[in-house]
Amino acid sequence: MRNFSILIVLLLCVVASSNAETQSPDSLDYSESMYLAEEYIEASNYGKAIEMYLPLLDENPEDPLLNFYIGYCYLNTVNQKDEATKYLAKSVESSPAEGEPQKSFMDILRRTTILNEVPREARFFLGKAYHVNYKFQEALNVYNVLLPMLDPEEDDLFYAEIEREMRECQNGIVITKMPVEMKIESLGKTINSEYSDHSPVLSADESQLIFTSKREFEGSTLGASGEYDENLYVAYKNEDGTWSMPQSMGSDINRSGIHDASVSVTTDGKQLYIYRDDEGDGNLYFCKQEGSEWSAPEKLPEPINTEYFESHASISADGTELYFVSDRPVGEKKFLFFRWGGEDKGKDIWVIKRTPDGEWGEPLNLGEKLNTELNESSPFIHPDGTLYYSSQGHKTIGGYDIFKTAIDDNGEWSEPENIGYPINTTGNDVFYVVSANGERAYYASEQKSSESLGGADIYQIGFSDDNVNNLAIFGGVVKLSDGKSPKDVKITVTEIETEEVDGIYMCDVTTGRYITIFGPTKEYIIDYECAGYLPYRDTLGVDYSQSYARTLKENAIDTVTLISEADALALLIKERGYTVSNFQFKVNEYENKNVLSDLKSFADYMITYTKVEGGNPDLLIEVGGYASLEGTAGWNNVLARKRAEFVKDYLERNGVRSDLVSAKGYGTSNPITYNKDLDGAFIWGSLRYNRRIEFKVIKPAKNLFIKVDNFDVPKIYLIKK
Repeated sequence: MRNFSILIVLLLCVVASSNAETQSPDSLDYSESMYLAEEYIEASNYGKAIEMYLPLLDENPEDPLLNFYIGYCYLNTVNQKDEATKYLAKSVESSPAEGEPQKSFMDILRRTTILNEVPREARFFLGKAYHVNYKFQEALNVYNVLLPMLDPEEDDLFYAEIEREMRECQNGIVITKMPVEMKIESLGKTINSEYSDHSPVLSADESQLIFTSKREFEGSTLGASGEYDENLYVAYKNEDGTWSMPQSMGSDINRSGIHDASVSVTTDGKQLYIYRDDEGDGNLYFCKQEGSEWSAPEKLPEPINTEYFESHASISADGTELYFVSDRPVGEKKFLFFRWGGEDKGKDIWVIKRTPDGEWGEPLNLGEKLNTELNESSPFIHPDGTLYYSSQGHKTIGGYDIFKTAIDDNGEWSEPENIGYPINTTGNDVFYVVSANGERAYYASEQKSSESLGGADIYQIGFSDDNVNNLAIFGGVVKLSDGKSPKDVKITVTEIETEEVDGIYMCDVTTGRYITIFGPTKEYIIDYECAGYLPYRDTLGVDYSQSYARTLKENAIDTVTLISEADALALLIKERGYTVSNFQFKVNEYENKNVLSDLKSFADYMITYTKVEGGNPDLLIEVGGYASLEGTAGWNNVLARKRAEFVKDYLERNGVRSDLVSAKGYGTSNPITYNKDLDGAFIWGSLRYNRRIEFKVIKPAKNLFIKVDNFDVPKIYLIKK
């Protein structure tokens, strides 16, 4: 959005030489004080500037310029804006009468005499002082006097700024008459500090709070504004509902002397998106929690980050959409390294979606219904599809107000709605995030209250039950049977009725804990997957009583243990064992292709057991080959040996270690059926049962249950032993 910034801010950064020229040599202390105060203003350290001006005002209480400066400084403080009105009103009293020409601030600065009149902009700041202190009609009265003093063409930006202020006052009169039913309370001294604290992001179960602060910590740098550089902190919810003391998120994330800020976190709190000031070029990064540590931030790729300014962002609950703020031109064309065209609209909200292959697609501007001619900021996409964001446009009552919108049945965004007073104030209200069940919201605000500690503070809003949505938060734990970290476990939630994936979640790499979000009165399939482990599927139905659950304890999913493939097969080995069958051959043959599939299964079993035992099982299987009496003794010995070697070779070719299997040929010894009758004639129906393979477990290994199954032999042929 185009920011109609008036020249006042620049004009107030007065060079010391201008003031020195306006004072006599006898007033050196006065000049030095003014010089230092102006330096503080330029650094936005208004509290220090006030400290310099007040002693001067004691000596010159009617000085219109001092009153103007002090009023302006109070107007820019967080908790003392109500002090601005009396000083600015006094400075305006020294202005020319209505209808008389009045100098601009730049005209006054060029004068070499003592300043005895204030700029016309003083009246503007007086109106703004009334405005921020909720005296909307008084502000309108001041603006109505100021507006006729200006030329709409020559003073077009200033004129537009005043008109915008007047619209905000008119909005304020209406909106403040309809306060929202809720309770606002500060997160207190544990979280907030005397410095600016903002940008809260929370896991779906609200057990983890990450925020940004300009407080002092080891390695931080004190700026000219009187605050330190922005850094990230994390706090955890205690059992009694209080917050732990915030801890710095470490040097990998927080860089000394450079601004780093939190912008979004995934529902499970394990992936964090942050803003980084890369030498004036704002960019978005993300990092992952690995146990108790966070990985070094990685810069998001183009086309999310560009040479333009990218700041706030919000990731959707299913991780497929990223809403972010950028001041890139709308409609800009790009080819290779060349960019052209496009319309500069300031800071807008954009959305980018993941493609089926997991990569980011092309960003889309959310359009003029949501984005205004001014600036937008801090989007937050709720799991129920509602988009919250801050805007200087629309029907704001001052500064950035928070609005909400959602996609309707026609696939269009609804008209943005101001979420109301007193959530929205006449100051900047930004970084608004809503709990998954809609009971609470967290945001940063520069409001004056008994709980305010200084700068922006983080507040919690408690809504009435009418505001609570029907989403349910469920939590569980995933463990791996071999005790390894569940870092690669993927949990996919699919709605049964629509067969659409509702969300993909990861679990904590140390504890295995995960958090999911479900809609009510629906049934879901939950798939647990991890490479090298057997998948597990569960179903879950959510009713309304669960959707209003206050704690995860009420909506706990049982612990799921994924069994490793090795453990699963080991269990199979132990519980079922394996039965290997002896088999027969045709006459004069030493191969039998009919048994290859059975031998392959036996090989797989042997290989699995070898892995289970760490590769060194104490096992030996003997394959014995036999022949019937046909043919010569020498040939029968060869046949028996080749039959045994056929089995051993096949097992080895399919991965069985050679030292686990031995092959022996026994010739015609140890027949199991009669070869001849009493007259010495061959019993042809009996001979085939002696052309065989017999398996023997020579070394029975621990936990290995191998059973040898003999083929059936007619009793009439069987040799009784």
